[in-house]
Amino acid sequence: MNTGDLDKLHEELVALLEGQLDPEEADRLQARINASEEYRREYAWLQSAYADLDAMGAAFASRVPEVDLTDAVLRAVTHTKRPTLAASTRAQAPPRRNPARMWMGLAAAAAVALMGYAVFRGIRDTDRTVTPPTPVARDPHPSARPENSGSDADRLRVATQRREFMKEWEHAKETSGTAVAPPEMTPTQPPELANPTLDDIVAARREGMGTEPGMNRLMQWASLKREKALELAQSPDASPQVLVGAAESLTGGEAAQILLAVVGQAPGNAQAQFELAKSYSETPEAEPEELAQIPTLHNVDPENALSYYMEARLRLQQGDVEGALEALRIARTLPEASAYALESAFSKAEALIASGMPKDEARLVSALTAGIDQYNFLCDLGKNLIEYGQDFMAEQDYETAREIFEAVQTLGQQVEETSQFSQEQLAGLDVQAAAIDVLEELYTAIESPEGIAQLTTQTQDIVANIEKLGAFFTTLDQLFTSEGGSDFFNTISELILRNGDLTIFDYLAELGIDVSALQ
Repeated sequence: MNTGDLDKLHEELVALLEGQLDPEEADRLQARINASEEYRREYAWLQSAYADLDAMGAAFASRVPEVDLTDAVLRAVTHTKRPTLAASTRAQAPPRRNPARMWMGLAAAAAVALMGYAVFRGIRDTDRTVTPPTPVARDPHPSARPENSGSDADRLRVATQRREFMKEWEHAKETSGTAVAPPEMTPTQPPELANPTLDDIVAARREGMGTEPGMNRLMQWASLKREKALELAQSPDASPQVLVGAAESLTGGEAAQILLAVVGQAPGNAQAQFELAKSYSETPEAEPEELAQIPTLHNVDPENALSYYMEARLRLQQGDVEGALEALRIARTLPEASAYALESAFSKAEALIASGMPKDEARLVSALTAGIDQYNFLCDLGKNLIEYGQDFMAEQDYETAREIFEAVQTLGQQVEETSQFSQEQLAGLDVQAAAIDVLEELYTAIESPEGIAQLTTQTQDIVANIEKLGAFFTTLDQLFTSEGGSDFFNTISELILRNGDLTIFDYLAELGIDVSALQ
């Protein structure tokens, strides 16, 4: 639906809500609402907005000092029921997202980057229930609300900017495809073709541009069988890189046992320390070990903010709110947030080579799947922190919720700005989109038109960055639709494993390879 049609639809729905239609017109429009999912969605939003404004208007009319305007708004909207803050959220592994869209061109790339709007909103929508009105309580954080937030002009500006913000997302979805959660994909055992050739890998990469099976094969080829990973771990000749690569094909305690041996021999290996902390996080019973591991990770890579975000999640899980907020404050001051995608790709290649896969094939399949595990980890980390922030928002502790949401937004920015792989950059955009989504809800609740206006600008920036990343994906696809030989694809894998994929075209230009000629 284009902008003109959408505006006309809103006019009709507003007329219905305000009782301006005669009975015949009202019945006809109601029939269209019942028959159209898009009409129902817009009508539901307008009903919610009207309920918000009615509640605020009633609060003003009452002129009772104890009435809190924000609570009046919140009484009219739905809330999410969540576990208590101290409850563990890691007993079940989070769903994994399929990164195959990385290679589906501009439209699909933009859709994936906008999944923060679809997937992360699903955090709330999947278990949302309608909460009946409750007695109004005093605002626990009155200073968080802007001055004169109760004026009619401010009320209308909040509603208008909120809608404009949402229209940014709608426009982006209309022009780039449907932003939906991709199907789950869990790489298990390698496929029947256990020893792929370079041609097999390139063919799967081409298939991965538009279908899931090709991407599945690449992910499976890049994963060791459990038995093989354990066999490598017991080899006296295995290098630290091989051991870390083997551990990445395992989970929980088995991975931790291998990684403990690595960090015992090389305590300064930041990637191994990070993977060890991740392995502890996969086992709820290992919380003490994870908490003890975090300071080591701080020390071995002091400029990397990611360990502080991990600490914040762990402390929120344990109910240590002040400790979590302090970790988030430190994290926001650091220059980068790295999940070690480059080191991980190299380690996986070394482990595959040690397992018997030919060197060229091992390096290419590792290069083509680099950053995918990190994408999943970063998105899950952002999602978990947002869930805790939503708990505080449901309790009307808006200041704590705001601090968590803004920290998550900073996490996304840090990842996007310092990433070496497109999948990491995609995660940064997704995390930012998710944070903007919940901040928009928060700023609406506390009646902050200034905050919503700022989010609208940030949304425009994200959409622009999505377009840039989509153009990169399109050009990247051209590398694999060309008729390059083994030397060409070996060069590609070498460049990616050395520098990441985001700079690959700069290095190809230095080598005299004309990318435009590949079209």
